Amino acid sequence: MSRISVLVSKPIIHLCLIALIGILSYSNTFNSPFQWDEKSFIAKNPIVKDLSYFLEPSKAKGFEYYGAFKGRFIGYLTFALNYKLHGLDVTGYHVFNISIHILNAMLVYFLVALTFRTPYLSNPPSSPFNKGGKEGVQPANIGNRLTYGHG
Repeated sequence: MSRISVLVSKPIIHLCLIALIGILSYSNTFNSPFQWDEKSFIAKNPIVKDLSYFLEPSKAKGFEYYGAFKGRFIGYLTFALNYKLHGLDVTGYHVFNISIHILNAMLVYFLVALTFRTPYLSNPPSSPFNKGGKEGVQPANIGNRLTYGHG
């Protein structure tokens, strides 16, 4: 085996390539403004601006987005933490969102790699890098949405 073949077959190289592809795919969104419903879910939402609502969620009952808050507690918590760190500067929100997509792509890579180790799939039709890389840059993920699963 050549040195390049050995290097390219290393999982750390695959993970670095997945991260690089994800960063390059989303790099044009770092300074994009809030889109669609993000302005109301983040900029105009008092729940996101006060972390005390996460300690006592019932205090947020009278707010317009209380139902969404209850249904997407973790998503709202990430918005609140981003707001605490960055205010309304969109770059922090986008970096966090992109990080989530890249980590998910890496998890898909590991899931596929683990699946290919089973006796049934010991001769894989494609590599885990191929599957993980596609997850990170699929068209449904590319864009400026920050709502982490809000449909």
